[in-house]
Amino acid sequence: HQQTHWQVYRVEVIDAQLCVYDAQSDKALEQLRLPPLILDESTSYYWRSRYINGSGIGSEWAEPLHFTTGILEGDSDGDGLLDNQVAAADTDMNADGIRDQTQMKIRPVRTIIGEGVIAVDALGNDDVLAIDAIRSIDPADPDLASEGGYDMPLGLVAFKLVLADGASGASVTLHLSHAPGEEMSLHTYDSAKGWQSAADLAQMADGGNTALLTLTDGGNEDVDGVVNGLIVFTGGFGRPVDYHGTGASIPGIKGEASVMGGASVCFISTAGF
Repeated sequence: HQQTHWQVYRVEVIDAQLCVYDAQSDKALEQLRLPPLILDESTSYYWRSRYINGSGIGSEWAEPLHFTTGILEGDSDGDGLLDNQVAAADTDMNADGIRDQTQMKIRPVRTIIGEGVIAVDALGNDDVLAIDAIRSIDPADPDLASEGGYDMPLGLVAFKLVLADGASGASVTLHLSHAPGEEMSLHTYDSAKGWQSAADLAQMADGGNTALLTLTDGGNEDVDGVVNGLIVFTGGFGRPVDYHGTGASIPGIKGEASVMGGASVCFISTAGF
């Protein structure tokens, strides 16, 4: 058992489904924390997994296991932004003279570390239908199940883009209240692949306060791992540090299926074979 292949499907209607997560991991062998924003609230899903051996040969898929998510706590208006991360009402990160919160394709979030603001801006981009959700995350959060970390002055930002029909990716601008500094570069994180450099995705401008990100549906930077019309990104500007978070995978029993919903992640364990 060298890797585990994980898949999560959203059940749309009878006989219809959409894969929202597909990952093959040598880090998450018997249990996995789904990256933030993969799941929607009050939605039905099923997941399945299979083992991959040292020769790259996969087992048969385990029987799928179904679950339904609940209401996301802490998001009273259901807009995909936690109440305690709402930026000030007069926030105008792109300096166009219009409050960001009154525009559909720019979403600001107040960072939970660094006392800053990050805004995701897709204004004028027809490839993006909506910025469905946005979240600020502490890179030391044990819910990430990270074995290492990065010094990130504004932490991680996670967001979900809904693409227009036929779009294979999108370019969005990150507006940062604090320039990260020349020694900082863009990195992404997810529980299946760990930390990855993403410096080639970002073009910096405005003295380091803005970054143009070029993202591909199903690319390495899309943590859902599948071409599905959705891009889920989790990343931030920082540099490696040697600390280890206190969190680890929640102990589970092999062969037991469990789903634990939270503000940022979902935990699933493999079914036995």
